[in-house]
Amino acid sequence: MHIIDPLFRELFHDRNPKRLFPSYSRLAELLEVSWDTAKRDLDRMIERFHLPIDYFPERRGWGYTKIPPRLSGIYMEEGELLVLAASWGALEGRRGSGSDIGPRVRQVMEKLMNVLGHDLSFNFQTVSERIAFRSSGYHAAIDIATFETVVAAVLSQHELSFTYRKQTRAADGSQSVPEARYVQPRCMVCVDHSAWYIFADDPANADAEPHTFALFRMSDVIDTGRSFEPSKPFDVETALRDSLGIDRSGPVKTVELLFDPEVAGYVQEHFWHSTEQFGTADDGRLWLTMTVAINPELEGKIRKWTPNVEVIGPTQLRDSFKQHAAKEYARYH
Repeated sequence: MHIIDPLFRELFHDRNPKRLFPSYSRLAELLEVSWDTAKRDLDRMIERFHLPIDYFPERRGWGYTKIPPRLSGIYMEEGELLVLAASWGALEGRRGSGSDIGPRVRQVMEKLMNVLGHDLSFNFQTVSERIAFRSSGYHAAIDIATFETVVAAVLSQHELSFTYRKQTRAADGSQSVPEARYVQPRCMVCVDHSAWYIFADDPANADAEPHTFALFRMSDVIDTGRSFEPSKPFDVETALRDSLGIDRSGPVKTVELLFDPEVAGYVQEHFWHSTEQFGTADDGRLWLTMTVAINPELEGKIRKWTPNVEVIGPTQLRDSFKQHAAKEYARYH
């Protein structure tokens, strides 16, 4: 519709009687759609938006009989609205998680839906109530000021300063001491529809790989306003190619797992990695192989399936699970 409208406006002001108006076939060609779709779109503009469109025999095509007011809304198909709802759900994260970003996202989306409301064939509030997004993975609580500051800095390529609490703990179980950090943010990533991270360069070590920082471990975040030019290219898909989530540590090896038949169906319903391959072992168990980084994130996902999973390889990973099993046995006996 927003392609046809400016075209019809231009043709209306062109008084050259030899210039032809677009037929259904010409519109289909311009829009790269079928003849039927072009006709349907034009009918919608006439019937739904009451635009002054008519066929001009002398011009052999369709055009405006008079110039209408500028189109004030955005027409959205139901499928497009559901895509928008999905984006809302991914940004909002888990409700009840302690994050204050949810209400802000909801407020923005409801404002947008109010603007679009006269164009929608169903109520957006109904969509939000009947399509829910939940996560069972990472922590989602993020301070809204932190989130907005980080987003602005990433998009503007501004250097960031903040206080950061590392994930690691001391031997006595106490949390690590927060540290002041100064970085050049390169990319922002949402993992498991709830946890937000940034990849950032250290300006003091331009040759180092970008570091990963979790937004929920940040505090005292400041957008310095100082612009920077990246010292080298960075592609997030390449960076996370061997990861199950956000953890890029550990050697990349081929992992082989066997799952008991009672959980096999559930295992196959989960996405593990782009290299995953399933099969059936001689004893009837589900066989899964994939080439991924061996790290705590991988181990954590596998351990969710104990005692119905056996690690076959690599040896390093199998030995680690032997130690887990021995520890569990000692705990309960």
